[in-house]
Amino acid sequence: MTEGNGVRPAGVLTPLRRNRFFYGKLMDTRHWELEQEYGIQSRRLVNRLGLGAGILCGLGVRIGDGGTVCIDPGVAVDACGREIVVGETVSLSRVDQPTDDCAHPIGDPVRNGPVTIWLCYHECGSEYTRLTGGDCGHREKCVPGLLDERFALRIGAGPPDRQPGLTADACQSIFPGDPQGPPRRQVVASLLAGPCTDRADSCVPIATVSLDDAGAATAVGVDYRTPLYSNQELFDLLMCLAARVEECCQHQATQLAPRVMEVWPPLAGGIAEEDLRAFSEEARLEIVFERAMKESEFDQTDGWLGVWQVGGGKVARLPLRRSDAPAAHVRPRPGEEVVVFEVTVDRERNDRDLAFVVMIHATPGGGIVAGDDGAALDADFAGTGLTEADRAELWKLPADGRVLPSGVGDHVISGAPVPVLPSGDRSAGGDLHGAAARAQVAVLPAPELEHVWPAGAATLSQSNAPEEIRRFFEHPRLEIVVSRAIADASLKDVDPWLRVYRASRDGQIFGFTAIVARFAGATTDEAGAVTITVDLDPEALSGGQAEVLVVIRPEGAPPGAEPVGVDSPPDLLDADFAGTSLTTDTVMAILDGQLDLTDHLDNLGALPTEGATLHDGTPGGLVHYSFTVLGSAT
Repeated sequence: MTEGNGVRPAGVLTPLRRNRFFYGKLMDTRHWELEQEYGIQSRRLVNRLGLGAGILCGLGVRIGDGGTVCIDPGVAVDACGREIVVGETVSLSRVDQPTDDCAHPIGDPVRNGPVTIWLCYHECGSEYTRLTGGDCGHREKCVPGLLDERFALRIGAGPPDRQPGLTADACQSIFPGDPQGPPRRQVVASLLAGPCTDRADSCVPIATVSLDDAGAATAVGVDYRTPLYSNQELFDLLMCLAARVEECCQHQATQLAPRVMEVWPPLAGGIAEEDLRAFSEEARLEIVFERAMKESEFDQTDGWLGVWQVGGGKVARLPLRRSDAPAAHVRPRPGEEVVVFEVTVDRERNDRDLAFVVMIHATPGGGIVAGDDGAALDADFAGTGLTEADRAELWKLPADGRVLPSGVGDHVISGAPVPVLPSGDRSAGGDLHGAAARAQVAVLPAPELEHVWPAGAATLSQSNAPEEIRRFFEHPRLEIVVSRAIADASLKDVDPWLRVYRASRDGQIFGFTAIVARFAGATTDEAGAVTITVDLDPEALSGGQAEVLVVIRPEGAPPGAEPVGVDSPPDLLDADFAGTSLTTDTVMAILDGQLDLTDHLDNLGALPTEGATLHDGTPGGLVHYSFTVLGSAT
């Protein structure tokens, strides 16, 4: 098809023309070409101005064996609106020599610098037929009966002139942070009111490739690549954004009563001798609040905060004064507030039953309240054996350090396990009472993750399988061995700290689907280790090969659902093992519900858990590992 036959050049903005039919109309070559061209050009016009130029799917670029650069199958739209289909993997043995669209060398080879691989639209004639006669008496030996819409690859020296997307200045113009500026719709309309004509170069950049001094490919970059998203994908992104906005706005509108997050000295009852000695010598009380509190209350603590030194049948309420010194023992997180108080400790008293009692009393509408909305502190925390009468007796003492006889020291240490901060039952007000006491307490290590089954990097197949694996296909499950018992509340619903997913694959892994996992039982061996059985939904493992991702994050559980030890101290489960190629940020995003990966993976890079240590000696942590199931569970 030529311009002389009435066909418009690709990408030129001209009015469309179509056939008008009537009885006896002669359909010659020109009119048949016009008939085809109307549909082709109208589609390309919408592609060019509606979708834009870029990549619809696939066309991944990677460095293969022997330094070749491989381009995966895929579809793109060029700047003229033409679809370009690459139907099979293309391998380029060298990319250091710039070329034109026909692969003819242009210029010198590139060394130690980037090149750009461009995908171009290319038409090829096929099914050639001998022509018996042409227009105006012109004769040709043969002509193509078909036009194949193919592709060509061009290699250009250096990167493209500019990266896709709006510039930083354009974004600043749209979102200036000034509510008095021009209307945003007006700004966007002026910025995006571009011409209708195409770029001079209609080819699509699909990747840049970095070369070393020898011209060998070392890395692939996608900064200049423009993906074209479907309406469904854009709608899904808008739904995600809307959910985040609603979550943010609701959180701001309905803030919960602030809690006490951490205290120094640790209110754990009997604490290590060195910690008790450090508090006596430093004489500083450090408190972390969940958010900023009313500042004036920190200078008037008598009505809501107190510290008592107890022991030897005597008690004294110690004077407090706010300090400007930075915290040395607590670690506040973003948004939390830490306050330090100097405590006048009687260092001469070093009784065998020495204890320091800390108490906070909060009431709605007064005392210690949040600085922004006036919500009273949520202070509920019962960490001593002191009765209500004992606590009332202590509050009556003046904060002047006078030593008085008292029998409350017998009640400081509670027989029950001391709870774990933060405080609160999520209602404003309440009482906090905890103690740092001298006591010989056998401190157990945190419960540790010792073993998992199926093991990381294992492949479970029904063919020639031992009995244990055959039973997995009949009853899909996980078995998790923990060094000592954890709280029953965390076993009723394991979802807050244990998640299971199936990898979603279309050639490459592009995301994950959650698998329902339910607690099925627990058994304890003679050494005290507990095997926890978690049933998996068999339907989620049907349909052939399943790559299973297991994530354990003890710190992800809300208060009351944490996997903590049932014996004192009630530390979080210690679980640490990076058993896949996923980054920590990616794993956390998956736990937050972002199940589609930003970058697709060839595999999960599973590492074996057998023989590996699955904890690091610190409560909490993150475990992720993977195994493969061949065949469907029944």
